[in-house]
Amino acid sequence: MSIEQILKYSGGLILLILTFIQITPIKINPWTWIGKTLGKWLNQALVEEIKTIKKTQETDKEENEKRFSAIEKSHLEFREYYKQDDAKSARRRILNCADELRRGIEHSQEFFDDVMDDISYYNNYCSEHPNFKNMKAVVAIEFIKETYQNCLKENNFL
Repeated sequence: MSIEQILKYSGGLILLILTFIQITPIKINPWTWIGKTLGKWLNQALVEEIKTIKKTQETDKEENEKRFSAIEKSHLEFREYYKQDDAKSARRRILNCADELRRGIEHSQEFFDDVMDDISYYNNYCSEHPNFKNMKAVVAIEFIKETYQNCLKENNFL
């Protein structure tokens, strides 16, 4: 027998033995091991690229969360600015109404109702925000309320 024949027969014999070992209930699975090893070797570049993509996604996710937090903070600041601006506008309308009433300008009940809504909004805002300067309209509010009560008693709205 030549070496070539020995290798031919031994290769076939090894193939046959590995197949029998794979089929038998013994927990040695050579074909599975060979398949996994070949799969890892063939997909090594793909696995590395997937790891890189996952790292990039994690970094992007962290950056997006930071951006979202900044946007949310800006949004809350803007909402607070908007509420404060509404309170200041309500105060201006209250002061204008008090000035008009002092000058003898008469108003309708609907006008008074709107001003009373402004007073309510302004007082609520001031109670929720103790640092807001709210002593500017206290006298005007009392004057408007007294005038409104008098107009209701005497029914002398416009």
